[in-house]
Amino acid sequence: MIHVCYTLRDEHGGYTKFVGTSMLSMFENASDLVVVHVIYDSTVPRNELRKLFEITKAHRQKIGFYNIDELAPDLLRAARQAYPKIEKHWASIAALYRLFIPIILPREIQKVIYIDADTIVTLDINELWNVNLNGKPLAAIPESQNGIEQDHLEQFVPVKIGRVKWTDYFNGGLLFFDLKLLRARSDKDLLTYCLRFLQQNPSCTHLDQDALNAVFANQYVQLPVRFNRFVSRARESQFDRQSIKREIYHYITTTLAMDLNDVYNRLWFSYFVKTPFYSMDCFSRIAKSYEDYTNYLLRVFGSKMEMVRRLLVLMTSRKRCFISEKNRIDSLKKFLHLKSSETVFNALSPNVINAVISKTRSENQKYVIFIMTRAEVYFAIRHRFLAVGLKENIDFVNCNDLIRLKVPVHHSHFAVQLM
Repeated sequence: MIHVCYTLRDEHGGYTKFVGTSMLSMFENASDLVVVHVIYDSTVPRNELRKLFEITKAHRQKIGFYNIDELAPDLLRAARQAYPKIEKHWASIAALYRLFIPIILPREIQKVIYIDADTIVTLDINELWNVNLNGKPLAAIPESQNGIEQDHLEQFVPVKIGRVKWTDYFNGGLLFFDLKLLRARSDKDLLTYCLRFLQQNPSCTHLDQDALNAVFANQYVQLPVRFNRFVSRARESQFDRQSIKREIYHYITTTLAMDLNDVYNRLWFSYFVKTPFYSMDCFSRIAKSYEDYTNYLLRVFGSKMEMVRRLLVLMTSRKRCFISEKNRIDSLKKFLHLKSSETVFNALSPNVINAVISKTRSENQKYVIFIMTRAEVYFAIRHRFLAVGLKENIDFVNCNDLIRLKVPVHHSHFAVQLM
């Protein structure tokens, strides 16, 4: 029996699906019984938790839910008081939830694998479970193994103050805890030590990760990188960028996109579409999930984000039709999940403009037209559409712009490219 823990906060909606996708990938590749423990708070809708239960039941695994607001309210309050900056920090209070694992999980559980939601597990999790911790309380993967450079790692506070060597600074997205050792003195020691470090070092940028590194410096087992492979680095490798291996892939920062020409994007979506979170109206759910970010993103990214905001609204309020060259239709279908009822026009047809206009003006329902072509073909179509009064990014959209546009998102909601 293998114990795995996720932590979950979903105040803006749309984040729980990443936990579900990671779980499903792990279940499909596991050879043993897996018990998942989800430490969540009251921001997570009950129907989203129900979907996690459905995934678990379908794969004949087990799951337990632990509401941290109900189980540890006093300790949460103490954590906020000890580190008041958490309320305005980009990572939110959820960054500290993994520090509660020894406190909240049942005492009969003596070891547990913590894993971030932004992961896909293509190996048998039993391989990690059988790693010998050699009397150490923790196992993790140094970021240097993922090719993170020295000058970058030296910016992290534990390295900067000499507490941790830059080569040993580990990523907090995959942690293997020996709970028996951690609890040997007190269940609360991990939380206490980490909060004390954050109080003494208020300039920490990665909160729990910085604190865990400081607490466990020279006291952890270094795992092979295949247990926490950064997708961003795998893409940069000439050997890995088109190859899916039996590893745990970590989609940190803005490394997931809807460009399905990329093997790692296809990997994530290949599992996501099997979950109860996926449906053909996923664009409208994405629009809802990111509505609260619009004003912030507009201030930071200006006109590009205004385009995204309008497009998300359009995709939830208008019918869709498409213009594409024949050799791009398969990419278009994967990229925008075409329904059988939706029309695709041949971009090279001499009558394409008249046919599209006739189609979109023959009904009372308004349309948004997605165009996936070579640049020169797009601009020819654009010129003719503008001439008849259609508006770019309102009535018609260049899909190539969507593929290129990167949208950073708050860490606690999974950093992801929308398009």
